[in-house]
Amino acid sequence: MSKEINAWFKTDEKIIFAEKPFWGIKFEQNKVFIFSPSQNAFKETALKEPFEILRNFALKDSEILLGFIGYEFARQFESAVENKYLPTESDFPSFCFFAFSEFKLLDEPPFKPKPLKATKLISLIKDELYLQMVESALQEIKNGNTYEINLSRPFVFEFAQKPSSETISANLWQKNPAPFSAYLKIDPERAICSASPECFLRKTKQEVSTFPIKGTRKRLDDKQKDQAQIEELINSSKEMAEHLMVVDLERNDLGKIAIAGSVRVKNFSQVHSFSYVHHLVSEVNCQLKPDLNIFDVLQATFPSGSITGAPKIKTMQIINKLEPFSRTAYTGSFGFIDSKGDGVFSILIRTLFLNQKKVTLNVGGGIVLDSEPQFELEETYIKAKSFFDLLL
Repeated sequence: MSKEINAWFKTDEKIIFAEKPFWGIKFEQNKVFIFSPSQNAFKETALKEPFEILRNFALKDSEILLGFIGYEFARQFESAVENKYLPTESDFPSFCFFAFSEFKLLDEPPFKPKPLKATKLISLIKDELYLQMVESALQEIKNGNTYEINLSRPFVFEFAQKPSSETISANLWQKNPAPFSAYLKIDPERAICSASPECFLRKTKQEVSTFPIKGTRKRLDDKQKDQAQIEELINSSKEMAEHLMVVDLERNDLGKIAIAGSVRVKNFSQVHSFSYVHHLVSEVNCQLKPDLNIFDVLQATFPSGSITGAPKIKTMQIINKLEPFSRTAYTGSFGFIDSKGDGVFSILIRTLFLNQKKVTLNVGGGIVLDSEPQFELEETYIKAKSFFDLLL
């Protein structure tokens, strides 16, 4: 595994590949660290407020920021959401960005696939416990505390030797070239390899768009049966209720930073098909107020409602109560910001988090009033299947 810090991110038709950062920042265990390029490592600093440090970092032409805001960073934006610093296998920063002056636009990721298999798979939340979590979520909904809750569970792959993050990212791309795939090496021990299908935010000049996904069906090899899966997805009242609530939540979030009357829903509930699943996807966009920038957009909308539920803050409090492990970076956002203040951010789902000899995968789904616990359990395996095929 190379010790050099590098990153790539798939957006539009190209892959942004960057290496040799000249600056970086991370937030881990309530401490701020600044990257030292001469030592190729982070050093703790007395500085506070990592998001404000990033906001005030000035990019020159042909420079770019690449990195992520982890789910657990949400407390920095909303004090009503309590972080859970529980022991996890992933042990990741909740915030990390690097500034690069050297980057290329590629058609394919820069790494080559090679055979690589785990020796062991561990489910940190057993099926029986996940079913109990779904039942508890349904009770919260019946009690009127929330309308929808996104629940997740982690799996851990163990390797005999520390796997190459570059190889895992190449293998993942070969098997599932998702539209917002990403890779980031944080340090020699830890990396992110993402095959995310979901765009959280896109800012181009003063136009801001978000693309919530809710609703899932498994892909099938038989064309007629696969088409039947699509029809079932389109006609599912449960999936549509789940999708509609998230679209409404995204409309409300964009409303915080939009010019009055500019929020629009485009391409509502369209079927998008990927390597292993079909999803329902919508687009919600707006015109940004002239005195605001991409950092204001991120602060107002993070995390995406498609991975929390609605209402957002109350539901995040319930998630903290029901999920026994910290999400760390999972269901956060990965993306880039350029020198013009434009950028694209994905949602960190369908993502592998590497830490030494272990790789963590989280999967989940939205729970609404008419959810069936057994179906929700099966959905976690549908979403995990491509990773099981990849690593086992």
